[in-house]
Amino acid sequence: MDNKCFLEGIKISGYRSFSDEVTFDNLSKINFVIGQNNSGKSNLLRFLSKHYPSIKENAFYSYIETSYDKPQNHKNLKTKFSIKISGFGDFSQKMRSKYDSFQGDFFIQNLFYGRQNLWFEFEAINTGEKYYEFREIPTETFIEHNKAINIAPIIDFLEKINDKRYPRDRNKLFEAVRDFIRPDKFFVTNSELIPATRSLQISGMTDRPNKIHSRIYDYFVKCRKNSGFGLISELHDIKEPPIGQESLQERFNNIKNFLAEILDRDDLLIEIPPSRSEIIMRMDGKRVSLEDLGSGIEQLLILISQATLHRNSIICIEEPELHLHPSLQKKLIQYLAQKTDNQYFIATHSAHILDAVPEMTSIYHVELVHGYSKVTETITDQEKFLACSDLGYKPSDLMQCNYVLWVEGPTDRTYINHWLKSRDDSLIEGVHYSIMFYGGRLLSHLSVNDEKALEDFIMLQKISQNAGIVIDSDKSKKGGRLNSTKTRVKKEFIDRKGFVWVTQGREIENYISSFLLKKVLDEKFQSSYILPNDLEYSKITECKLDKTTKPKIVDKVWLARQIVNQRADFSVLDLEKRINDLVKAIRLANLLN
Repeated sequence: MDNKCFLEGIKISGYRSFSDEVTFDNLSKINFVIGQNNSGKSNLLRFLSKHYPSIKENAFYSYIETSYDKPQNHKNLKTKFSIKISGFGDFSQKMRSKYDSFQGDFFIQNLFYGRQNLWFEFEAINTGEKYYEFREIPTETFIEHNKAINIAPIIDFLEKINDKRYPRDRNKLFEAVRDFIRPDKFFVTNSELIPATRSLQISGMTDRPNKIHSRIYDYFVKCRKNSGFGLISELHDIKEPPIGQESLQERFNNIKNFLAEILDRDDLLIEIPPSRSEIIMRMDGKRVSLEDLGSGIEQLLILISQATLHRNSIICIEEPELHLHPSLQKKLIQYLAQKTDNQYFIATHSAHILDAVPEMTSIYHVELVHGYSKVTETITDQEKFLACSDLGYKPSDLMQCNYVLWVEGPTDRTYINHWLKSRDDSLIEGVHYSIMFYGGRLLSHLSVNDEKALEDFIMLQKISQNAGIVIDSDKSKKGGRLNSTKTRVKKEFIDRKGFVWVTQGREIENYISSFLLKKVLDEKFQSSYILPNDLEYSKITECKLDKTTKPKIVDKVWLARQIVNQRADFSVLDLEKRINDLVKAIRLANLLN
């Protein structure tokens, strides 16, 4: 699925804990809102699910203003929100698809006229008693922009598209432009909330109530929308859809296939009896009620079903991590990113899911300062660390998340990342594994034996229980032996059932094939590079151009950058076996097998 961003940015003020304006900018397909309890993170979800649809023309959602919807001590503040459009986001894509690409590009370039983005602003207007509705008001950015924009190309475009004359008066024309690009014409306005309290059944009631329960049923369907109540019937309907709606069955199959992967059962079948009173899982020739598989699987089913049933919508999810193991949390986020076409806003306390799909996520840290919410977009590693610390996580908690591979230096990391990506591109550094440096002779100060309580030893086993190490053999000839320090460390990792890779050749660079080595060095020196007689144990960064000159020393970092731009060659020495073993170890540590 694409990294869909129906909403590129939103600003809110005068609403609950958002007294001063807070900004959620640079939104992605999946947006995490993290913070302590009562910091105000759920207020963004509440606002999006309850009020964001009011941008629809002639369909403003009136709502009863309560004391809870106004910031404390600021009851007279007007509730406002703004949404962003940019020249490269969802708005621009829809403009280009609605009109031909040339006309769309032409309009967008002149509309933005040197600006990266523009904001539409809406304000809650009292319509009588306690009822309010949001209406669009001109923003300063639009007013300022109106003074600078070149209106002639805009007029030409509008007249060509709509086949009518437009006023030359700048203000009247700009009103026409604003009406032409109204958000409801280009923005997805469907928004749904999946609450934190989720269950397929309420107090033993099925979702096919009798007459006695009908009033209670209607109440829960209305007040607990997307909570799971009534979901069994919805799944039954898409499992066996009417003729002409076969695409619904594809959605059901996506849900079934995901559960089959989680349960590691390729033969999984989902049955829903005519009574629609329960969900039955058939696997290994047995029929098991979903309830018997535990609350975690039920929670997963509710979340992925609601995310699959809704399409091209903004979905708000409260605390998806409830009852879910960290590995299931990550798989849930990966499913949302890869198998659905919605945009998500997720309030969470879990640090485990923040890096599940880094290329499709944004993270916002909400803090309560003097009684009101402050929002910070976390971009740098330091900001993410501080946000996780605010949730109560310790560094030791976070370091347990990934597989840790210890290597000697930066070039080892460059080569290994290249080989891992070539063999299994689903593995992501920083998500599934981390690479750390021990650096040359520092190896003599490392130990993975918990019983050796020497203060000058770094306790690798405490940093990560899932650890591996890559060691240069430094052998200069066949039959050479490891020194005593490397032999000790190797034994300690093996005793802990950790991954150990001692290079078959002299060092990591000796895994470069002769073809690739000669290719990049010939290009560098504009001369024919003479290959060493024994590539396995030679220092290949000492380069000879002929038999009489002294060797030229090749920079290791430069060489690594050149090699990783080439196609990986696993035929050298034991490289293929070592990389396959490393992939297996990382996948096992991340429960991906």
